[in-house]
Amino acid sequence: MVSHCLIASLSRRHELRSKRFSANLSGLICVGYPRCVHTDPPVASTGWTEKEAIAAGHTIEVLEETIRLVTDDDRSVVDPEPIKIRLVVQPETTTLLGCQAVGAKAAEIVNLAAAALSTGLSVTQLADLAMVHPSASEALVRCLQSRFDRPTR
Repeated sequence: MVSHCLIASLSRRHELRSKRFSANLSGLICVGYPRCVHTDPPVASTGWTEKEAIAAGHTIEVLEETIRLVTDDDRSVVDPEPIKIRLVVQPETTTLLGCQAVGAKAAEIVNLAAAALSTGLSVTQLADLAMVHPSASEALVRCLQSRFDRPTR
């Protein structure tokens, strides 16, 4: 029974992994898998960079913002940490193509973007999400809201 469940789990994992790869001119680009280099400050990324999206033939818009982030870390209240966010967006389809972040909470921001990429959440839907305040996720949503208005209810 355990081995049967393990095989089913591995098969499903392979199926999901296969769906998250997308071919372009330079080969395979991993779309939806977040990655982080834990330097000081950390650098994280998911999806396509601006250069990769253009090479793949996408018409894009890059949203870039540096936000002084107040988090649940006590010292950030006195001295908010700067975090730089770059979002690669296809404006006519409101599709998020990629996210890069540099700063103390970069991995958390990129994890939210990776979840949006893998579920097909549009940038307008992402901009409409209510986030806990203060939080790193809120910084990503605020960056999107600077370009994509929240829908009226």
